[in-house]
Amino acid sequence: MEHRRPQRIQILGNSGGGKSTLARQIGNALDLPVIHLDRYFWNPGWVPTPLPEFDARVLELAKTDCWVIDGNYSRTLPARIERADLIIWIDISRPHALWRVAQRAIANYGQTRPDMGENCPERIDFGFFAFVWNYPNRRGAEHRQMMQDAKAAGKWVVELNAGREVRAFVQLMRTFLAAPAEAL
Repeated sequence: MEHRRPQRIQILGNSGGGKSTLARQIGNALDLPVIHLDRYFWNPGWVPTPLPEFDARVLELAKTDCWVIDGNYSRTLPARIERADLIIWIDISRPHALWRVAQRAIANYGQTRPDMGENCPERIDFGFFAFVWNYPNRRGAEHRQMMQDAKAAGKWVVELNAGREVRAFVQLMRTFLAAPAEAL
C-alpha cells in the first residue's frame, strides 16, 4: 500500500503510553499543529467541559486540514478516524502504563503539564490509576476493533509498543521531511 505524507494523524492508546509526547514529536517532525484533547476537555481545577460542547469542539478541530490529535475520547473517535490519514495506536501493557503514570505523577506533582488544561496540576489520583488499569477491558478491545476496521477500509494504521518502537517511528516520520511529498 502506498502512503503519502500524512496531514491528519490520530494517536490513541492507554494513558501513560506516550501519546502526548509522540504527538509533539510528530508535529515537530512534520510541521503539523498538535491538538491535545485533554487541554480542551479539562478546565481550570479539573472541571470537565460539558460533553456536548466538548464533542462539538473536537469535531470542528477534526474538520481542519492538518493536525496531530492526541487522545481517545471515544464518542468522537470514529469521526476523527474517518478524517485521519494515519492512525497510531500505542498498545502498552497495564503494568507498564501504571508505572509510567505513577512516574509522571511524581515527577510533575503540583505542576500543570503542557498537554493538560490550564491550572490542572498533576496529582496522585487512585481513581485515575483504576481508569488506566481498566483501559484494556473498558476500551482496549473496542479500539483494537476500530483499528482493524480502519485498516480494512484502506486507512494507514500503525500499532506501536511504547519505547523503542515509538522512537523508531518518530525517526521514520522525520524521513518524510527529507523526501519530497511527491516521492512518498
